Amino acid sequence: MSPKAFPITTFLIFLILILGIVGLWHEIERNHLELMETQKHLIVLATTQKALEFQSDALSHEVSGLADRLSSNQRTYKVSEIAYLVKMANLRLTTQHDVTSALILLKQANQEINSLNDPQMENFREALVKNITDLQAITPIDMIALSDKLTQLQNNVPTLSILVAPKPNTSILENTPHQAQKKWWDRAWDNIRASLKQLVVITHQSEDIPAMMTPDQQIYLQENLQLLISQAQWAALNHNSALYQSSLKQTQDWVNKYYVQNSANTQAFLKSLDELLAIDLSPNYPDLTKSLSSLNQGTF
Repeated sequence: MSPKAFPITTFLIFLILILGIVGLWHEIERNHLELMETQKHLIVLATTQKALEFQSDALSHEVSGLADRLSSNQRTYKVSEIAYLVKMANLRLTTQHDVTSALILLKQANQEINSLNDPQMENFREALVKNITDLQAITPIDMIALSDKLTQLQNNVPTLSILVAPKPNTSILENTPHQAQKKWWDRAWDNIRASLKQLVVITHQSEDIPAMMTPDQQIYLQENLQLLISQAQWAALNHNSALYQSSLKQTQDWVNKYYVQNSANTQAFLKSLDELLAIDLSPNYPDLTKSLSSLNQGTF
């Protein structure tokens, strides 16, 4: 190589090196910029991820709160429904004496309590079950059958024989020797004495029996007995135990006082009266207000 060519070669090599270094620098700078951009993206992504995680946590918390509120609302609704059922049962029991309907309502309330599966309501559920057991021990009164029995009793009143003092038997006096020869006022006095003797026999059976009872009085007695039984019928339908008992007892007293006791009809009538008097229109119902009070106060 000639001495002139060496500097040129050296220059070219140097130029090539310079160009390589410049190219490498640009490559490094570009990579650095790309790295910075990548880091920026990573930072943004990390920030976005944190925001998403925060939003996810907030959403999860909100969903959990909503579920809790929904569960609480469902429980509140259930408790309100249970309270309504018990109130309706108490109303049917106290105003209408309807044991059957009250039992149906209380059993439905018990089913709602079981569906909640809430230990806090266990005491209330036990009280409710006891009320149901107490009501089941009470035999419901068949008002239709009771009304029919009273109607039949009322229809049987005219078949009873009224106990009245017999008319004086004057044939004995008329056939007495020398009776025809007596003066008319003497015969009248004898008849009165004979009648009084017969009345004494009647009063030994019952001191309160009237000496005579006219047909009008007999009709009046029958009508009053039928009215008393009608009054008992009304009292039964309205669950007025006091009026029901007093009406039938007065009927019983009048039959014992004014009617023939050894008659089969009278005995059957009095037996029916005894059966009707044994019916209790006001049994001891369980007090549902205590369980209602605990339910309303949230002490269950």
